[in-house]
Amino acid sequence: MIKNLKYINIEYTDNDLEYIDYICYEIERKTEEIVNFFEINDFNEKVNIKLFDGIDNFRNFYKETFKRDAKDYICGFSKNNNVYTLSLDEYKKCYSHENSTIEDLIKLILHEFTHSVHSKRNSNMNVIWLNEGAATYLSDQHKDIKKIKGTLDDLINGKCTYSDYKLMFEYALNTYGSEYILNLIDNEELANKETEKIYKEAIIKYNIKVYDLETDRLILKVPTMEEQYDLWNILKEEKVNRYYMPIPSRFKEYYEAKTNSLEDRKIRLQQRKLFQEKLQDWDKQKVFYQKKINHLDDNQSKFSWSIFLKTGEVIGQITVQPNGNSEDDPSIRDIGWFINPKYQGNGYATEAATKVLEYMFNEAQIDEIITSAAKCNSASWKLMEKLGFIRTGEKIGTYINDEGFLLLVYTYDLTKEIYLNKINNKFNM
Repeated sequence: MIKNLKYINIEYTDNDLEYIDYICYEIERKTEEIVNFFEINDFNEKVNIKLFDGIDNFRNFYKETFKRDAKDYICGFSKNNNVYTLSLDEYKKCYSHENSTIEDLIKLILHEFTHSVHSKRNSNMNVIWLNEGAATYLSDQHKDIKKIKGTLDDLINGKCTYSDYKLMFEYALNTYGSEYILNLIDNEELANKETEKIYKEAIIKYNIKVYDLETDRLILKVPTMEEQYDLWNILKEEKVNRYYMPIPSRFKEYYEAKTNSLEDRKIRLQQRKLFQEKLQDWDKQKVFYQKKINHLDDNQSKFSWSIFLKTGEVIGQITVQPNGNSEDDPSIRDIGWFINPKYQGNGYATEAATKVLEYMFNEAQIDEIITSAAKCNSASWKLMEKLGFIRTGEKIGTYINDEGFLLLVYTYDLTKEIYLNKINNKFNM
């Protein structure tokens, strides 16, 4: 017996009569979404789906098709424009599928249907995480798993779980959009090139949990709105924000004035004065701080902690975020901090930064931190060198002095390898 739907023909037996109408209803609704996702405008040949009512017949057919035995857990596959799955009762006989429901069977059919539609767009795509990720995500399978278990090598060699592939696909889709995904599907070389970047970003999104850190004298807390007013009161002081907080990019004239001519210096001083004035208004700044707190979970590429004394007073902030020159590589980050001048000179910045570096290199899978400090801000760059950062050069930065001159900055780099060697040498002394 055969049911003819818009995008599929489904062949079934008497054993499927109890639920075939329900299957057809659910599949009809979902196949439309899948076809639209792949932007297949000329769907001139329906996908043929066959439900096998005997597991032995299914496995024999699988062996004839692929010239190898079917593993115990295999209960469906697609080939060319055809999809083959087991009926519900036979599906339950497969390893790890004993408790499967009709909804699980529908998702299995949709998974294999997605492969068929995928091949209509690009039949030569062999990037496994993209193929299986699309099929698993669009068929709504493995919804409750939110952690990637496989390594990058596992991913490249096709040894990950379906849930890993699904999370990779989900992350890429939610972060970069469907057009980006379709570009990957159309271009295998591009998909392979992007794989490592997507994996590293997805690991940070799904696997890295940001939590409170503790040192001998400090507690580094995941930010809440409760302490933001006190942090704003510290940061609004120009002597604090001058070397910590760059002028926002919306002050375009500041960045368009690129020379040390009198005219450009005047422009930069005017823009900095305007920025400082806006920074003094808590009612306006509160919106920015609230937005930052609201989106902490959405932006796992940025790690931030409020620095508290164990007496309960907040005295500063430390942040690790994407480096402006390496935004396409999530394993490279920048670091910055500020401390209330009232508490500077007590080693609190060193204590906080040491703990954060330990977290970033040991838990957050960061490979390298690149940062800089104004040459005239010796307290900052001396601390960087104390922490193990290597000075890599100097350049004209975007910070200015009281006359509007652009300041020279030292650039610094600390790799995970250098950091771990330093720690090992410290313990072996």
